[in-house]
Amino acid sequence: MKMQSFPVTIPIIFNQLIVLVNALLLNYTEEVAEIINKIFEIFTNAVKVGLHECLTIENIDDGFNLLKKIIDRELPTEMTLPSKDPINDERSNSVFWLNKENCQIYISEFIQNKLGFTKVDKSDHVSLTFLSKYALSFLESFLLSLLKSKTEFVPSKIQTFCLNYLNKFLQFFILGGFDLHFSWERKETNISQTYNPIPDFKQLILSQFELIMLEILLPSLVMTTEDYQLFQDYPEQFIEKEYNSFGDSCSRTLAKEILQNILQISDNDYLLNFLQNTKRSNVLYNWKPKRYYYK
Repeated sequence: MKMQSFPVTIPIIFNQLIVLVNALLLNYTEEVAEIINKIFEIFTNAVKVGLHECLTIENIDDGFNLLKKIIDRELPTEMTLPSKDPINDERSNSVFWLNKENCQIYISEFIQNKLGFTKVDKSDHVSLTFLSKYALSFLESFLLSLLKSKTEFVPSKIQTFCLNYLNKFLQFFILGGFDLHFSWERKETNISQTYNPIPDFKQLILSQFELIMLEILLPSLVMTTEDYQLFQDYPEQFIEKEYNSFGDSCSRTLAKEILQNILQISDNDYLLNFLQNTKRSNVLYNWKPKRYYYK
């Protein structure tokens, strides 16, 4: 096949693969998950040789939609039962979780390559499609994954990405993107519309402020009685747990950065609420600041 034909054939092949994966997801067994994982390998290898540059806006849109479906897909019960040792749980290597992780890798690489977090090229329709249609939707999915991790098994790498995504878009939308307004043509009406994602993003964060604070941030900033006992009896195990609980990142550092960024977009009422809940949590769960034990 001549190289000149790639711009024509690649979008067609990509579209057929998307159709195939959507059909396979209707009966998402382990065998089907293995097939989808192999298709992900095709996508990955295509990107390595630059074939993704031939994709159309419609291809990219369908691709984001597919990633969202796989990220939100409910897994078999045995894949999500609570774990006594979540860091070393072998289920992290299950193809079900690997497919979700692959989706996050694609999103991470897209963000790194297409979004500079300082200025958006408003002529880049791919970036505008992501920011206007999927950025908030993905955030909702990742917040849900973090909340599920409190009662279900969620691999540490998945949690790390969710926290990093929240932190990056707090910085991007709130701290660095005050003048972002996106315009695009709606294909079905051919009418140009302007969309500013910042109010929706801010509203989502602040509407879930207490939930994010109590269920996601505070547990990473404090120690329970069990943590303290582990620190006293087996300090090496405690250190391993502390720095591996969210993969390669320290959950405490991420949680601190996220909290600082959220408080920059909130008013005094949210700060007061945070302080009150911190006091209440200390009483209910005997939590103490982690710094207390490092003196």
